[in-house]
Amino acid sequence: MMLSKSTRTVVRAVTTKTRFYATQSTKSTNGSNRVYTITAVATATAMALAGVSLYNTEQTVQLEEKKTNSGEHVKPKKVKPAPAWEQIANDPSQTLAPTCPGVYAWGFNGDNVVSLPHDPVVELQKAQCEDLTTVRKPVRIPYFDNMLLTDLALSKSVGLAVTESGDVLEWGRGYTNETENPITSPEYVLKGKRIQQVRYSNGQVYALGKNGVIYTFAADKKSQTTDVPGMAKPQEPRFGYFPWLFKKSAPIYYEILKAQNANKQDPLTQIQAGKEHLLALGKSGAVYSTATGNVSQADTPRAPEKIITQQSQPTTYGNLHKSYGQFGLANYSQFDDLPPVNVLHRITTLRDRKIVQIAAGDYHSIVRDNEGIAWGFGSNLFGQLGFPYSYERECLALPTQLPVDKLFGRLSVPLVSFIAAGGNNTYFAVREYPVREYLGAPANFHTDILSHENSGEVNAVNDNIPADTIYALGNGLYGQLAINNFIHVSSSPRKIKALTGLTEYSDSLSRLVKVPVSYFSVGATHAAVVLANQPQGPKEGPESQVANRDVLVWGHNEFGQIGTGKKNNIPLPTRLDAFIKPDDVVTTTEVATTTPVTAASLTAKPSVVIKGVDVSDTFATDMDFAMMPKLSLQLIKNQTLCFIDKISGKKRKDVKVEQVIIAGEYTTAVYYKKV
Repeated sequence: MMLSKSTRTVVRAVTTKTRFYATQSTKSTNGSNRVYTITAVATATAMALAGVSLYNTEQTVQLEEKKTNSGEHVKPKKVKPAPAWEQIANDPSQTLAPTCPGVYAWGFNGDNVVSLPHDPVVELQKAQCEDLTTVRKPVRIPYFDNMLLTDLALSKSVGLAVTESGDVLEWGRGYTNETENPITSPEYVLKGKRIQQVRYSNGQVYALGKNGVIYTFAADKKSQTTDVPGMAKPQEPRFGYFPWLFKKSAPIYYEILKAQNANKQDPLTQIQAGKEHLLALGKSGAVYSTATGNVSQADTPRAPEKIITQQSQPTTYGNLHKSYGQFGLANYSQFDDLPPVNVLHRITTLRDRKIVQIAAGDYHSIVRDNEGIAWGFGSNLFGQLGFPYSYERECLALPTQLPVDKLFGRLSVPLVSFIAAGGNNTYFAVREYPVREYLGAPANFHTDILSHENSGEVNAVNDNIPADTIYALGNGLYGQLAINNFIHVSSSPRKIKALTGLTEYSDSLSRLVKVPVSYFSVGATHAAVVLANQPQGPKEGPESQVANRDVLVWGHNEFGQIGTGKKNNIPLPTRLDAFIKPDDVVTTTEVATTTPVTAASLTAKPSVVIKGVDVSDTFATDMDFAMMPKLSLQLIKNQTLCFIDKISGKKRKDVKVEQVIIAGEYTTAVYYKKV
């Protein structure tokens, strides 16, 4: 049957051997909707030649008809909406960076750490019946808008943040232990201690104060406030004219850990945590370690949950497992009992070394001294300490020097410039000095450079310092080694070529300069690195120190923690798409940054122009918006911002900030920090 010329339809024939008879029926008198019933009748010969079977002798299909000259049209074809995390990530009204400080997060969200229950991305996921356990693109946590943070730590079930004033915020299902009525915003758990660093390990929170002591308390809310027999809440001074005379009980139970060095208190400057251990670095260069966990649980032995054999399943005490030598103490090797919980012990083997940097994996530890030597101890199951696996070297209880000398010839002196660790992996950078240059250098030349925690930024413009060569050790099953390959074990250092020998042109210096690594952030099975790019602004003025630093990520991506929007593992350092910036977004109406954003705002059609593309008519689904030129993510440093502080409610001007990326347990986040 011939259809009207004014009607534009498309009919796809399954086989050329079938005769179609179409009958037209009109649903309404005005002809606004038309349904065509197509009866497929096939002869036995035709079906035999086509090689198909007849499932239905009569099928009714709705044919899409575009608008005709007479005004006739039908309902447009339904298009599956984009995932909620993609809509939020590409929505300029949701993306306020970088003029509005805040927190971006992505990855595993099964315990409401990346996004809280009533955040826009979660509301959209519920409306679209999507999986609530993953967020595969960077989205903002609205609670932290217009807030600067000092530190941020994300585990699988607990989120921890330190405000600019040093107070600790906590959220996540591991904090409330409530599935039906979870908290809708982070809550203050420790105030007035001027915290500068926070870590989570084995159900316990460890917060380092500016006074050089560690405050530790249980991560779950119930244990923080429930009375414990034989324990009393710490007494804190009241605010007033005589605070030392009138004290009050603290709102939660916490302990204070102090480091003792030669009968004198050694203020702590850094802390790093593994699965069940904590490393602390003193101002004197001494290193301390302790087992982590809840004291009330660790004191009471309990039977293991599942016993296979006596050799394969060790006895579990409380929430602690066996020792792998990650404490660096000869008395607490893999053959001995665990050390006391939350008691700092100095690693006396390193007493003649001045340690400047520490790092901790799940069950191993790495430290670096000011002379460029790296030491490792703990589990070597995946070769993360640089030694082939054997019975004697399965666990190393004492600090052992990483074998980096074999990477270079006899006429070279390799010095380790920085270290990083996480999960079952170790990363380090090596600078190769010729023997003559090393011996002829001025006194303390190399040690002064290597004393910096992030010595890579010092290396960028100093031509007298060799370029860093980055190496990786350990497990590479998910691509953590960044060598474009998936391997189970690597006890030999693997060179990361994508991060070695990078250069760029500096406008301020008018020459090529090195692009070393600024810092690593290593999660359980993935890693992120930030490069020390040089400022590209004017040579003089307040904007001369503003730098945009490149970010690369790789590794496990099952929960979207890489941030590419997909779930395939990535074995090579990869760049992320940039956040939408104010220079790219122009709105006709000014929206206050303090106004909370809801999921309903996605259905609105604001007048928005992005890089010259008008998307006001078909916002979030327009093809031009999807085909915009994508830029790589760069983190700002020394950028001057003006905003209304959420905590104080006051307007702050000319605040220099930087963006910091952290890789957690199946999660990743970017936050704003004052320089």
